[in-house]
Amino acid sequence: MMKRYLILALLFVFSMSAYGQSTEPVPVRISKEKANINGAIFYVHKVQPKQTVFSICKAYGVTTEELLNNNSTLKDGLKAGSIIFIPVTKQSIENTAAEAAANVAAADTVSAIDDKADKTEQSPDYKEHKVKWYETLNSIAKKYNVSVEDIVLFNKLSKASVETRQIIKIPLNTAKETEIVPEQKGVISEEDQSRTIVENYVERPMDEADALAKMEHLKSIDHFSERNPVRISIILPFNAQSTTPSSNYLDFYSGALLAVNQMKKDGLNISLNVIDLANHSWIGEIFQGNMLSGSNLVIGPVESRDIPEFANYCKLHKIPFVSPMDHKAEYIVENNRYFFQVPASVQTQLAHLIGNIKVDSHEKLTIMYNASGEEDSYVNNIKGILDNNHTPYNEIKYNILRGREITDSLKRVMSTNVRHKVIIASEDEAFASDAVRNMKVLSLSQVPITLYGSNKIRNYESIDAEFFNDLNMHTSAAYFVDYSSEETVKFLSRYRALFNTEPSPFAFQGYDILTYFLNALMDFGGNFIDYVTYYKMNLLQSNIQFVQIDGGGFVNKGIKEIEYLPDYSISVR
Repeated sequence: MMKRYLILALLFVFSMSAYGQSTEPVPVRISKEKANINGAIFYVHKVQPKQTVFSICKAYGVTTEELLNNNSTLKDGLKAGSIIFIPVTKQSIENTAAEAAANVAAADTVSAIDDKADKTEQSPDYKEHKVKWYETLNSIAKKYNVSVEDIVLFNKLSKASVETRQIIKIPLNTAKETEIVPEQKGVISEEDQSRTIVENYVERPMDEADALAKMEHLKSIDHFSERNPVRISIILPFNAQSTTPSSNYLDFYSGALLAVNQMKKDGLNISLNVIDLANHSWIGEIFQGNMLSGSNLVIGPVESRDIPEFANYCKLHKIPFVSPMDHKAEYIVENNRYFFQVPASVQTQLAHLIGNIKVDSHEKLTIMYNASGEEDSYVNNIKGILDNNHTPYNEIKYNILRGREITDSLKRVMSTNVRHKVIIASEDEAFASDAVRNMKVLSLSQVPITLYGSNKIRNYESIDAEFFNDLNMHTSAAYFVDYSSEETVKFLSRYRALFNTEPSPFAFQGYDILTYFLNALMDFGGNFIDYVTYYKMNLLQSNIQFVQIDGGGFVNKGIKEIEYLPDYSISVR
């Protein structure tokens, strides 16, 4: 169970900056992250090089005995990089308050110096203002008590919008800066953040060329800072208080944690809010408690019964909401612009596989399906895709009760002088197995065959996997891990080192989702939603390529293309 406690603790732990080779003692900063373990609250502290038991105890206001009693691993000594749990005490709370006050004072001093410099350099006719990433013309005009029109005219702007870091002039004859309460300096309130998101997410026409140019510009900007990190909320039924917590969702978070730590190393400031859905008998508690307030992104939950309420809440508050696992949640997309459906649907997988088949003059395309009629809807779906693409095809249907006599019939209709592209239009294991076997027999008779089939066929134990290579099998999948890729090897190494176990598909999914959205946020800031349709990523287990549905939300059309090659390798694109 200690491993599970470690993983739960890591729900609140992030990697910290590495220190140099200085011989000076490393100061101990009180952790902002806490964990609830068996009803007791602990600080979660990551030990830095050259920190000592004495310096840690002094900073947190605990005794050496209290520290040792709660961390059995310390019997082997204090190790840099290890995680230790420190009980919250009255002294540690006072130390935290003193540290926060010192940080505020330092920030106010810097702000005062900047304000003084601004005043000495400003023209008497106007005040210069550098646009921050979260600001719009509306918010700037309100800040200085001027109209948007005044700013546009004074700066001779061609449009009523501004770019981050753009210098604009505020006319002093009408400007009067709104008073800022001292403790709020440099901090964006949750109300202002929500308002900014609403303003930034107003739909505006943008063609691909303009979008790509804007994207390149946005990538050069730092959208988040230590004082204003990107805020991610993850909602999953961890069931952490149980003796049998959910290993699947802990795995999901474990993968997500690796992505978070990697993005922190890349310079993105992240604040992670993790909610165990199992701790709430009524999900309204999460909304009433404002647990999602200020989020730049919400990921989860996973069960179809819970998703609609969270999707509606996020729509109301203009928060991008990610459905991470449930294929059945796609119906929500139509009326919710802030909804992202990550799992690619079965229909998307099928359309990708069948829609990409090309037939030249030396090839014939054949659909092979069960004559019993039990899968007619599946067969008609495939035919519909081919008809829409004007792709010519032949049909072969038979009943597997005919046994091996069908092989002779197939030999008569499938010649050796053309390449036959054959679609196994069935997900029934008995028929699919028989059809693949028949194609294998024909290939031994020198009939050139390229096979196409559902991803489900790959997992049927009744089919020899080597047949797929022999028949150059093509399929499409929402999820597939290429264990030979360099990125996968790196991920496995990091995952095994941290968790001492193998990653499950849930771990890969957590890593992929966080990697995609954190990169989008880092590159484009809070209004990343305007650019995701141009932002594609091929990840470890998934490919992500969002398409917006008629002004509604976004569905993932990214698919892994899998091809079995004659040399018994697998190509993944």
